[in-house]
Amino acid sequence: MHENKRKRVRRLKAASFGRFSNFPSIIHGTAKISHKTSITRLQRLIAEALRDLNGYKTLQILSVASRSGRYPGETTFEVGVADDLYFNYLDDETYTNLVTRLKSRRVFQVLDVLIVVLYHYHKKGKRIPLHFDHNIIRFTFKKGELNAYLFHVKGIRRMPLDDLLNFVISLIKGKMTKNRLKTFKIDYIRTY
Repeated sequence: MHENKRKRVRRLKAASFGRFSNFPSIIHGTAKISHKTSITRLQRLIAEALRDLNGYKTLQILSVASRSGRYPGETTFEVGVADDLYFNYLDDETYTNLVTRLKSRRVFQVLDVLIVVLYHYHKKGKRIPLHFDHNIIRFTFKKGELNAYLFHVKGIRRMPLDDLLNFVISLIKGKMTKNRLKTFKIDYIRTY
């Protein structure tokens, strides 16, 4: 009996991987994309795009509320994959877990990811953090259709939500183009 219970708990945990059980009903942005790629292949490309986004850094001039002027700085991204009530940092182990499920033809109906946008500015040789933005994106999959739902959890939206959504979608589109999958049409992107 104890062994059966353990197997059932493992199955439940496996079913929650990729889905955030507390995804909010309020949405701050949506995107609809038409494609002609198999869902499993599209999901693998999204996993690759998210892996590439994790740790991605861009240089940027930032304004700081408590100081006048603008300062050289950087924007960095951290990505997590949902697992019920938590998000697992998208390190090599989490990425392998995600891709292994996809290779075994387990299609996710929903894939929830946390994207934290980190901001730091440089002053007198020091790297000083600013308030970060925390966002959750829910990808839903139907044959020929990918939808993304964005929820801004917290932060001052230093990176506008439409820029974030466009950036993530451009990474996915880039993966599709690199793999010679040309049918990718953005039907709309809206932020609220």
